[in-house]
Amino acid sequence: AGELASKLPAQRWCWCSSIIGAATARLEMRVLPMLVTLTDYRHDAALRAMAHLGAPEVALFMGRALSRGASRRSLGQQWVRHFPEAAASGAIPLMHGNGEERAVAAVLLQTLDGIGHRDIALNHWNQGSSRSRNCREAALA
Repeated sequence: AGELASKLPAQRWCWCSSIIGAATARLEMRVLPMLVTLTDYRHDAALRAMAHLGAPEVALFMGRALSRGASRRSLGQQWVRHFPEAAASGAIPLMHGNGEERAVAAVLLQTLDGIGHRDIALNHWNQGSSRSRNCREAALA
């Protein structure tokens, strides 16, 4: 299904948000490219599906959700609580990105800190590059 969806124009399949959850449950990370495309058309449905994926690749989207309205913020917080390792691991490369990505990384790290997972964030920083270690105090401040 993920391969088929990648070959079809998004406008042809994006309306079928009722099957997104089932496709995500069955295909897991193989459906992520489809969900990324879907964020342009059915953002909330894509976010709800991504919330079931405990992968660092989802961190950018969940970090953005933390900065949005109450329902999206709640979804982002639930994801960070459920997948703190993925949130920390996904935040590290975002710290080296553009301004928005750095802001998203900071929100993810602050959320981890706020729910008592500073140790997980610091462990990932320590495993990362020296550039990451130099940024950690500013991000967790």
